[in-house]
Amino acid sequence: AYHGPQAMEELAGFDPHLVPGILGGSSGTTFDAFHQLSEARKYGARAALYGRMINNSEHQLSFIQHLRWIADGELTDPAEATRSYHGALQKLNIPAYRKLDDDLKATPRAAAYGGSTKVPIDGTKKKAAKPSDDQKNPSQMTSAEKVAWNRAKWDRILG
Repeated sequence: AYHGPQAMEELAGFDPHLVPGILGGSSGTTFDAFHQLSEARKYGARAALYGRMINNSEHQLSFIQHLRWIADGELTDPAEATRSYHGALQKLNIPAYRKLDDDLKATPRAAAYGGSTKVPIDGTKKKAAKPSDDQKNPSQMTSAEKVAWNRAKWDRILG
């Protein structure tokens, strides 16, 4: 995850042989993706992995092309890149998910990479409750209870 300029600069400056990079995280606006990559590159990132952002874009190839232009320094302004991406969609007759004005806004995005996990504003994450002893006998559980019990177990193990 991209944790901001200071963290990226420290990571990039730690070892010249290290290839620091970022994960895209949850989908937001097109501007969010382009701004995150632009900022990370500026502070030393040399790799980026965007899954959901690419997958949820209107036209994956155009989106990747714009990410590449940002990564290569050919586009340096995320707003300009967003406008260019919308222009590419228009040329391809692909309707954008958002109006350009809305797509140029930064949006708050989930900090977790597990999908539905929400991290509260205070940054703390509550641990899953341990299953009670009477729930530990799988032969007496429904399928849904077994799934919940196993998830709670892995939350305890992995944190």
